[in-house]
Amino acid sequence: MKRLCVIAMLALTACNGGPSRLRGDRIDWRCDHGSAFSIRINTQMRQAEVFAAGRIYRLDFLETGYSNGEVRYVEQGGVASLVGAFGGPYNNCRRS
Repeated sequence: MKRLCVIAMLALTACNGGPSRLRGDRIDWRCDHGSAFSIRINTQMRQAEVFAAGRIYRLDFLETGYSNGEVRYVEQGGVASLVGAFGGPYNNCRRS
């Protein structure tokens, strides 16, 4: 039974893009229409990891937010949006 649990955990980790490699505080966001996501930002590495709908997206710093070319995170004035991530839309998001 223990072996089955380990195999299941490894499979889930592989599906989600692997374990988090960034350190820092996690910020949880609640958005319009009941959607939600979390982000962990490492300003020294100029990278972020977004956790949305069971998936992990690794984003690089841009002048206007974070992006990987497909998914984009922007925060301004305490309101965030996440574009291109599965499970959206993630609009008008506020810290929870």
